[in-house]
Amino acid sequence: MRLSAITDEISPDLDSALRACQSMAIDTVELRSIDGENIVRHDDATWRHVGSAVRAGGFRCAAVDTPFLKTAVDSVDWRDFDRGLAAAEAFDAPRSE
Repeated sequence: MRLSAITDEISPDLDSALRACQSMAIDTVELRSIDGENIVRHDDATWRHVGSAVRAGGFRCAAVDTPFLKTAVDSVDWRDFDRGLAAAEAFDAPRSE
């Protein structure tokens, strides 16, 4: 069993959230929002910063939480799904098969 933390529930600022996780000996994080914006809506430059910060802190990414299926099924944005898969790959988050 692993304890993880959703970073934006600690702080909207990723670096602050990661420092707090380190102080609590939490080494696994879930990525959802960074600076108030869902991870799938950030550009590749932000993703590079996020990936670097996670790796530099010795963290593992357990999950990428996307807004996919947070709306009525008839208004689902499949781009959120596709970008979520890309984010999971970028941050080495596990994927169910």
